[in-house]
Amino acid sequence: MTLRTTLLGLSLSAMLPTAASAAPPPPCTPARPGANVSAQPEAWRRAVEELVEATGAPGQPWSCVGGEVDLVVRADAAQVTVVDADGHAVTREVVSPDEVGPLGEALLAKPLPPSPEAPPAPQKEPQPQAPRVLLGALVGPRYAGPAHRIWGGATLSAAVPFQSWGGGVWLRQDGFSMPFVEGLPQTAELCIGATAFRSFTVGSVELRPALRPSLAVVTSVVPETDLEGDKKFDQDTRVYFRLGLEAQVVVPISGAFRALIAVDGEVAPSGRVWASVPFPGYTLGLGVGIEAAIP
Repeated sequence: MTLRTTLLGLSLSAMLPTAASAAPPPPCTPARPGANVSAQPEAWRRAVEELVEATGAPGQPWSCVGGEVDLVVRADAAQVTVVDADGHAVTREVVSPDEVGPLGEALLAKPLPPSPEAPPAPQKEPQPQAPRVLLGALVGPRYAGPAHRIWGGATLSAAVPFQSWGGGVWLRQDGFSMPFVEGLPQTAELCIGATAFRSFTVGSVELRPALRPSLAVVTSVVPETDLEGDKKFDQDTRVYFRLGLEAQVVVPISGAFRALIAVDGEVAPSGRVWASVPFPGYTLGLGVGIEAAIP
């Protein structure tokens, strides 16, 4: 009896490992997509679906963990929310669909800290609003040739930028004439023009080359002391077209205000046929001033 009982016990002991090894593995519970996923753009929705599918393949740290992966796409980013099987949620922000998979796997593979509600999205610093109108004022000297004189004048301008391009109008008054040749009459001019420019940014400084066509009204006045008889003055006024180029350097000061430094040159195509010395065929100018950028 004792021998028979011993043999039976050994047989049962040999069968136990076989029965344990034959036990089926525990079921794999993949994560499921959240309620908002189906309403998102296709690329984002597919990224979540691929992540959920990866959680159903055993053998990885993020496999068979259950829980939920939700996604909400905003204007410039998306919020991924991972909820584990115990209901703990973590929300992170991504900027492209390619980041959804790696982020979701990392959050599913590590213990999730308890959180009663998803934290608010980080607030981004507001970007400065692009100006809609540029108002400028410049003062400076201008050489008029071959009339051999220096003017001092002021320029007012208004422009509308469009990204890196822009256009506008300007008005310039040149007076305080100082001739380099004795005996030349006093002259002054009023210019009305348009401008088309392109902006280039170098660090905090803006470079702004521009094309500037204009109409110039130039007046030459001979003083009474140089006239014969009882004449009080002798005035000659001419209107002509000029084509000009300008280069501006724009330096921020504070807020909406900027410092301006400008150099320009103008030529009058018909000026070469004029024999009168007081009327210039070209001008060269230098200006400094300020600009206000109105949002």
